[in-house]
Amino acid sequence: MITSITASVFIGALLWMDREYALQIQISRPVVISAILGLILGNIQLALIIGVSLEIIGLYAPPVGGYLPYDENFCTVVALPVAYVASQTMENLPAAGFALVLCLPSLIIGREMGSYIMKTNEDIPDRLGDGWLNKIDSVMIKSLAGVYLRVLVTTCVCVTVFSTLALFIIPVLPEKAIKVFSYMPVVSVMIGLAGLVSGKRMHSRYSWVGAFILGISAAILWKWAS
Repeated sequence: MITSITASVFIGALLWMDREYALQIQISRPVVISAILGLILGNIQLALIIGVSLEIIGLYAPPVGGYLPYDENFCTVVALPVAYVASQTMENLPAAGFALVLCLPSLIIGREMGSYIMKTNEDIPDRLGDGWLNKIDSVMIKSLAGVYLRVLVTTCVCVTVFSTLALFIIPVLPEKAIKVFSYMPVVSVMIGLAGLVSGKRMHSRYSWVGAFILGISAAILWKWAS
């Protein structure tokens, strides 16, 4: 299990770079990342549940102008290994829902990480001086290697922290709570579709997180009342 998770972290960090820094051929989309990492982890069903959920959430909030949306791509890279850990003790659907809820902060972490990397890369020409164009190839290689290293370290930290939390939380979860988590992927899809239908982009972090918490609360109340 550790080998598969480690491989998924290394490959996931590399795939994430397609979002801004590498090929930009859409292999960083959640549904693509989930399919690839699902094969590595050996659980394609679990991976696609998370991938589709986060893909639909991200459809209505593309980057426009100076607006940086929440990073559902990074969340996919982090949530999949965590869901894989959870799937060792529960079924795929609640494991995916549990990972989506637990890894919700990675949506913000990924966005802030991307913003920080872009800002630190802006002054590369100034640091290199006037002759930087003559060594553009080596500059690009070093820059991409630096970006990958930062993404890899951030991914490792997030996966380690959230996986550790999962190992402590799962044993004390009541049966009803586990059943509630099985509805979380559907809640995610409903939030994404609602954003598309309304035509409103939730640019505010408070409105986005509030909508997600509201969906989770509705699922919990509905399940507890049934």
